[in-house]
Amino acid sequence: DKGDQGDPGPQGIQGPVGPMGPAGADGVDGAVGPVGPQGPQGDKGDQGDPGPQGIQGPVGPMGPAGADGAVGPVGPAGADGAVGPQGPAGPQGPQGDPATNITTNLNQNTSTGVITYTNEESTDQTANVVGAEADNSISVGANGGAYYESPIKAFGKIASNGTITRATAGTTATRISTGRYRVTLPAGCVSDANYIIQLTQPGRGGAGNDDPGISYSNQTSTSFEVIIGDNDNGGTNRSRFNSEFMFIVLDL
Repeated sequence: DKGDQGDPGPQGIQGPVGPMGPAGADGVDGAVGPVGPQGPQGDKGDQGDPGPQGIQGPVGPMGPAGADGAVGPVGPAGADGAVGPQGPAGPQGPQGDPATNITTNLNQNTSTGVITYTNEESTDQTANVVGAEADNSISVGANGGAYYESPIKAFGKIASNGTITRATAGTTATRISTGRYRVTLPAGCVSDANYIIQLTQPGRGGAGNDDPGISYSNQTSTSFEVIIGDNDNGGTNRSRFNSEFMFIVLDL
């Protein structure tokens, strides 16, 4: 027969903890409890950002004027203004003692050129700038002085190639062909085409073109031409050649 069960033996050593099983599903939320009493007031929070600026109010009444400030230092002096026109001459004062206050006067008539000198005794003495002779070539100028208008209006020395060696300012010259030249006068130096022309050329000393001739042609109020050649070849045309020459133009 089976015997009786023996007494339990002593408990063995606990084995290691097994792995955690999966979490079970959440249970149903319980009911909300009653509101607890209000806690003590917390510390004051930081100041918030300023709000937008409000509309400007009306301007208040002007306050009373303040006392005048101290006068500032004087600024630098400005530039001098333009000189005004000269005023009219004052009346002549009384004549003083001739021994200590001598008054004389010198005046010229710009139309006649006559100079008048008034001495200390108010006596006039005159001097003529221009003589009264009918054949006098001097006249009274625009300022009353003596003026001489020379009848010589232009003159010059022209080289054989037509260039100017020396001549009145404004004169031009050119050689047109062999022995033929044109001289152009300064603008306005003669009154018309009837002025006087004087021409000359160098001597040849009896050699080469030993009978030279010089003449003018095509005279106008602005220019004239000069022809130079040898004249000793009988009744045929002048044999032209290039040569230096001089000219003078006169007008009345």
